[in-house]
Amino acid sequence: MWLKKPVIYGSLHQFEGQVSVFAPHLGAPCYRCMFPVPPAPGTVPDCNTAGVLGVLAGLIGTLQAAEAIKLLTQHGEPLLGRLLHADTLGTRFREFKLRRDPACPVCGENPAITAPIDYQHFCGLTPPGTQLELPPSQLEAARATHFLLDVREPWEHALLPFPADHWIPWQDLPSQLPTLPTARPILTLCRVGLRSHEAALLLRQNGHPHTLSLAGGLEAI
Repeated sequence: MWLKKPVIYGSLHQFEGQVSVFAPHLGAPCYRCMFPVPPAPGTVPDCNTAGVLGVLAGLIGTLQAAEAIKLLTQHGEPLLGRLLHADTLGTRFREFKLRRDPACPVCGENPAITAPIDYQHFCGLTPPGTQLELPPSQLEAARATHFLLDVREPWEHALLPFPADHWIPWQDLPSQLPTLPTARPILTLCRVGLRSHEAALLLRQNGHPHTLSLAGGLEAI
């Protein structure tokens, strides 16, 4: 945005993907025009939970590369002001028009955001001034002081075994909060640290203020 460089956007979810080009300096909308408000923490599943069809990443990446070539060579019609949606299950492509939002806080007529912001804080993933993650090097010491809670799916345990004190799949955690101990601080665990981070936030908001998440997940130890 502020560097006046186009952003070639691509996203994936299970069997569907999206591609667009955000470039307010070229008269096109920006990302915040399309998504003015971030989703609530924990409402968007990561790839470990929802999964992504492998070939979809190649398809969306190739389309993004094509957009870059068109912009660099100034040939063709880049996806400026347009969103391309790919559905691999139905083998369908659909196009949606995007328009700049005059009230957009980034590229609107009276922008309120004029410099990069802390998106971890903005999206509610990391409260300001809060130490939420435990380095993997401190895991062994934490075993003696923390209740280790594994929030992975059952099938993941066979792929990467780990002797936690208890396990509750991430999607079941809200309903299981009353079963967790309050006498010891909790350390949440998952494979790469994303679900455990969200779980730690949830626990801190529900009576477990000293909960930590293992940074990088079990693959980091």
